[in-house]
Amino acid sequence: MSTFRPNINGDILVWARMGAGYPIGLAAKKIGVAEERLAEAESGERGLTFRQLEKAAHVYSQPLEVFFLDVAPPPPSWPVDYRTLDSDEPSLAPELRKAIRWAEAIQDLALDLLDLGEDPGGFSFKPSSSESPEVAGWEFRGFLGVSAEQQERWSSSYEAYDQWRQALDRVSVLALQFSRVEVSLARGFSLWNSRLPVVATNSKDSPNGRIFTLFHEVGHLCSARSGGVCDLTDTGVEAWCNAFSAAVLVPSPVFLTSPFARECIASKGQPSDESIWQTAKQFWVSREVIVRRALAHSLVDRAFYLAKRRTYLAAVPAKKKSGGPPVHRKVVAKLGRAYVKRVLRAYDEDLINAADLADYLESGLDHVPKIRSEASIR
Repeated sequence: MSTFRPNINGDILVWARMGAGYPIGLAAKKIGVAEERLAEAESGERGLTFRQLEKAAHVYSQPLEVFFLDVAPPPPSWPVDYRTLDSDEPSLAPELRKAIRWAEAIQDLALDLLDLGEDPGGFSFKPSSSESPEVAGWEFRGFLGVSAEQQERWSSSYEAYDQWRQALDRVSVLALQFSRVEVSLARGFSLWNSRLPVVATNSKDSPNGRIFTLFHEVGHLCSARSGGVCDLTDTGVEAWCNAFSAAVLVPSPVFLTSPFARECIASKGQPSDESIWQTAKQFWVSREVIVRRALAHSLVDRAFYLAKRRTYLAAVPAKKKSGGPPVHRKVVAKLGRAYVKRVLRAYDEDLINAADLADYLESGLDHVPKIRSEASIR
């Protein structure tokens, strides 16, 4: 008995594989066929079996029906890859592509919610000058309306991260958190949309790292009205966005009147480790951000900054506990408290049904009561 092999356009297999970011050898391994076998299917010589097509759909994160189209869809567009601007062929790893597609899907759902309810009017901030990240950062801090006193009252980096995400939501920026991507691949990315842009941070990064990345990505939105994939290297546009983030999180008027700044002056540019640590806790940023701000304001010299940076980079990060959070906390962490509240409000007002609710929250209905409770905290 011959095996059923659907007659499909091999170009669609190529489109799906390239869109997922897989070289043909790795794709074949994940699907469970020989590389030569997949190459034959892509060239149209000999099709895959139905079971193999199902596996390919899973590997490429595509619905099975896409393989039965007559022609391949246009190639997907991706955010600018700021990590590889010097390369002729920038490449996004499969897991990062999957995270970006997930964020785009959530952005679309959130835009649908805006169509159902009151539209706040979109992201309206425009810096008075795109030349100075310091000025732009200070202006954006005022635009957010978060005072230094509020920032100092937060009890932990986790609370600070949550509060900053909610503050961004109030100015029509959707702050998401993606997972299953190594920090070495990307610390964050942003997706431009004038009504509701997205900034996304990596759950594998430290809380302070995620906070800094939030505003680094906002820097891309403010300076160029575009998105991108970032690792926060200190060159080109990435350097501008780093400086913007630092100016938002550690505003110069507050920083320059702090006990830390006075100690820098009194010690002739040799502040103590304890002072650096306490100031980092005051602003809920990393120690490197504090020393970098001191360098930017000539409170320490470059040699001091580089020595501290080497020390901080050499420190072994604490291992995360195994097991992970329960479903309801994971949902709120991924999607953000403000988005979850908006979805629940739409459901309570009969703007969406139970099936829609499950889709919007990416969760079973049995988890909704605990999700509702988690989203109401703070």
